[in-house]
Amino acid sequence: MAALTLSPHLATWAIAALATLGVIVRPFSWPEAIWAVTGALALVLLGLLPAGTARLWSDDVAAMLGIAVVAAMFANLVGLLVSYHFGLASGPAIILVAGLVYVASLVLAPLGLLRRWMPRRHLEA
Repeated sequence: MAALTLSPHLATWAIAALATLGVIVRPFSWPEAIWAVTGALALVLLGLLPAGTARLWSDDVAAMLGIAVVAAMFANLVGLLVSYHFGLASGPAIILVAGLVYVASLVLAPLGLLRRWMPRRHLEA
């Protein structure tokens, strides 16, 4: 029996589309559907941003897990503090902080963009 093969990128988009469709198709009025999709997107971002941040700092899976947990805890703590002191909603504040941590990691991390753009010095024998 032949196995069905599917591109990982295509599978990711298919799952995201089906999850979004499942949220929208429920019997909502339009404003409720928009809030439901926004909440689903927030949950996806809250799961992906710390994982993406960790991937930029390490290639080792165990280290990535630890870094992702620390990044998520940091984003939650700082996001809640920002929310409290500036009178913002806590969910978007946490996601904003997680996004800022990801962007900073994208520039500064060993596997990030800055390292790719910098010329490498080669040692001579």
